[in-house]
Amino acid sequence: MGKSSGKQPQGAKRERAATARPPLSGDPTAIAAPLHRWYLAARRDLPWRQTRDPYAVWLSEIMCQQTRVSVVIPYYERFLARFPTPSDLAAADEAEVLELWAGLGYYSRGRNLHRAAGTIVREFGGEFPSEAEEIRSLPGVGEYTAAAIGSIVFGHTRPVIDGNVERVLARHGAIDGDPKRGEARRELREAAEHALDVDNPGDHNQGMMELGATVCTPRSPRCETCPIESSCRARALGTPETFPPPRARRTPETQHWLALVVGTRGRVTTIERSGVEELLPGHRGLPMIRWGGDDPPSAPEIRIAANRALVSLRITSKGSADTLDVLSAVAHSITHRRLRIHPVCIEGTIDNDSAQLIDGKSGARLPALFRKVIDAARRP
Repeated sequence: MGKSSGKQPQGAKRERAATARPPLSGDPTAIAAPLHRWYLAARRDLPWRQTRDPYAVWLSEIMCQQTRVSVVIPYYERFLARFPTPSDLAAADEAEVLELWAGLGYYSRGRNLHRAAGTIVREFGGEFPSEAEEIRSLPGVGEYTAAAIGSIVFGHTRPVIDGNVERVLARHGAIDGDPKRGEARRELREAAEHALDVDNPGDHNQGMMELGATVCTPRSPRCETCPIESSCRARALGTPETFPPPRARRTPETQHWLALVVGTRGRVTTIERSGVEELLPGHRGLPMIRWGGDDPPSAPEIRIAANRALVSLRITSKGSADTLDVLSAVAHSITHRRLRIHPVCIEGTIDNDSAQLIDGKSGARLPALFRKVIDAARRP
């Protein structure tokens, strides 16, 4: 007979824990009161919690999507100082909006903010809409964002359901299965409705998100400090970290790109990239060339490809193809793509109406990918 690995299936763990300690009901109606007390006492002091301005709350909700709060705060403060009203944001050029957004990633969010501000000015007289369906109609605003803004600012009794809330509810009710699909999705939405504190919907929704972000975390949840621990079924089963089950991750794709760092006297030329570019469309940055092969290109291959692109990109180089300086690859990740950017330093100019020579200070407003490449090119 083979030797046992000693590991037990998750189902066996749950069954054994349930025998030792009977699971509680996981009744979602038990959540509201203790959650509200905890939230009022333990909530983080965040700048967007000091206002009821729907525009400011909307801005914070969009920025916080898939981005850590600590990263968002300085962006939020700079953005709000530059664009204090929807009218100010609508009147700005998209390029300026994206410059202030640079570094937050997921740039479609910044574009949608700009588009939505235009909608607010044209259709709502510059005032942020107050009705749920009107909020939902804004570009880039989905069910979750509309519920968050509506409950926090206008008292709408709609629960928010994001990844943090799904995790809290899945554990509280020991709801198995993918929270994005099928029966588990239906159960979670029902639980969210039953759990909602209709007297304090804004605090409740923020409390659920706060609980998932700071206590009921994906790994190593701090159950001993959780305000709803006593009614949590997964806690009673002894396996809170197994809910919800992990989703299959998309296999990362490695891509190789050439970045043309064109400049003179220590300054670098940036251009406005086309809106149809595969990487960072519509952003100010560097000319880029996709390398088609799976294997990394050699230095001679990079020089040949870069030299061929000089004419189409209207780049005038002061040296020959053999003198193009090929640097070590720079690593950068965007969602499922693992990028290897190969900088090619060219002393010369770009014949492009949007071309601008920038120094280190101006480069700070570029997306992180371009900042990394330029920093690598400036190293001695």
